[in-house]
Amino acid sequence: MNKSKNFSGHPIIKQVLNFISPKDIYRTAEKHQSDKYTKKFTTYEHLVTMIF
Repeated sequence: MNKSKNFSGHPIIKQVLNFISPKDIYRTAEKHQSDKYTKKFTTYEHLVTMIF
């Protein structure tokens, strides 16, 4: 079977999150200090929740 990342059996949210690198989100959050006062709920977790 072909190992394509566009396999239709994957949930839509997983396909969307494959395009968004957590590394890029964390770097941007650090640049803008959006996680400065957070304790548990990071910017990336918030983004994933909002996409869901």
